[in-house]
Amino acid sequence: MTFEEGMKQSIAELVEKKTALEKRCFELETENSKLEDINLKLCEQNNELVEEKFQGSLPAFVAAFTKRQDISEKELDEVQRMIDRIRKGG
Repeated sequence: MTFEEGMKQSIAELVEKKTALEKRCFELETENSKLEDINLKLCEQNNELVEEKFQGSLPAFVAAFTKRQDISEKELDEVQRMIDRIRKGG
């Protein structure tokens, strides 16, 4: 194989790899979009559940949830951090 033939083969292999990577990137973007759609639907269902069962009251939801199971100190700290973050506007 001549030097020129070797270069052409190398370039062809690189183009093939680039094409395969672009295809995979597109596939991942499509999968990501689908997952975002699923996540959005789950959030909507969650909001609908709280609205339907607890008249939109998050405290009523938390009260119902905690009646059925204990909450650990770690979980309480997590909830407190969420509350603090919301109070700060974030």
